[in-house]
Amino acid sequence: MPTFRRLLIDCTHTLQGGFRTGVQRVVRRVCEESLDAKNDLFEKCIPVVQNGSKFTRVKVKKEPSGSFQFQYESLDPNRDILAGAPRWYRPSMEAVCAVARWPKLRRWLLPEPGRMGIFKLPAKIARTLSPNHGGNIRPTEGDLLLLPDAYWAYPHIWPAVERSRSQGARIATVIYDLIPLTHSHLYDEPGVNVFRQYLKEVLARSEVLLTISQTVREQVLELLPEMLEVSQISQPVIPIRLGAEFSVGDGVPRTELRELFAESSSPRPFLVVGTIEIRKNHILALRAMEKLWSEVPNAKLVIAGCLGWRAEQFMDIARDHPELGKRLFLFHDLSDAEIDFCYRQCQAVIFPSVTEGFGLPIVEALHRGRQVIASDIGIHHEVGGSLCDYFSLGDSHELARLLKSAASRSADAGSAQTSDSANERHFTWNSAVTTMHRNLHLTFSKDLQGSTAPSVPHAKAA
Repeated sequence: MPTFRRLLIDCTHTLQGGFRTGVQRVVRRVCEESLDAKNDLFEKCIPVVQNGSKFTRVKVKKEPSGSFQFQYESLDPNRDILAGAPRWYRPSMEAVCAVARWPKLRRWLLPEPGRMGIFKLPAKIARTLSPNHGGNIRPTEGDLLLLPDAYWAYPHIWPAVERSRSQGARIATVIYDLIPLTHSHLYDEPGVNVFRQYLKEVLARSEVLLTISQTVREQVLELLPEMLEVSQISQPVIPIRLGAEFSVGDGVPRTELRELFAESSSPRPFLVVGTIEIRKNHILALRAMEKLWSEVPNAKLVIAGCLGWRAEQFMDIARDHPELGKRLFLFHDLSDAEIDFCYRQCQAVIFPSVTEGFGLPIVEALHRGRQVIASDIGIHHEVGGSLCDYFSLGDSHELARLLKSAASRSADAGSAQTSDSANERHFTWNSAVTTMHRNLHLTFSKDLQGSTAPSVPHAKAA
């Protein structure tokens, strides 16, 4: 007999935002694998979005390929929202912004790819009127409400969560990292305070905490009590390991990408995947490439990621860089099919982050047989183990040396070390979600008494 009648997975922020980066990829993959699962945790899985104090069922269609289409997304904007605007809109707003000279106005009227600006409210109204909503859901006794989304950016969820608790539903929440608290110098004070309040809400309303790595679990248990001024974390804290594969559909990469990553090019471009924000350390990757260009002039760098927190410094450098469009290429709106194509065709993936909760590009690249060159920090060793090449954090010379070594090999020879089937099985989402379901079943079936959170295995060399 399953522990719960229904597993309700909240996807509100992911489906309303239209992004497909780290957190959102986790939310989608957890939903997709749960929809296909048969286990002891639940009888039925239902993805939901918040609707006031209630939740609404998300209609899901399974394609013949086995992938899932969340039909709620049919009204979500393209990540470059201005692409669908009338022809007169951009020049008119450019003129307004030129007169006003107020940066915030430009962000609202002419949002960057991946941003909504003034279009956010109309899109929200359109979603509310969408015929794709599948009816209201009231979480109650016998239900497990799983919260895997970005609630520091979407605090509106908590009244609906509290109502669900009052009706007897059990609550489990995914914690991705504590970075705004452990690295508060990378954020402004209001952002840190918002994140601290988010964690307080999580602790107040969740019966089980899921962390995306053993590293984050240890931080939650050891650092969070002092940071939030609580005596201890009373909930079970269960680490999970994220998967690597994702659905790419039938999309064909744009011509520019096919030309950049052509099989005849040697070396293939190096690739950086991830939201462009200060902690991702894109500037270091660019400085290392500048050193490499003096010795390997035909090397290229492709950076794929939407704009995030404090991206301005890097973007100012990149936009004025003499190699932009020649040996440096930026993409803010790649589809999953295009990201997959870049992974499979690149020379190596550079992952220079200052700090991470996990680091999905590491396992996504390794899963596809690519070499990964990552900053030498603890979480990267937990995730990538001996399968990655590491450089000292902040050392662009050492990174340039590793890039030169990678460029000296052919793409195929340089990636063969990580392409065996055992490694691919290690990083699957099916395995990740199956393990998560099993641990939740064990935890709740014991009614939260005497459970011990399992550890996450390190990656093993092929």
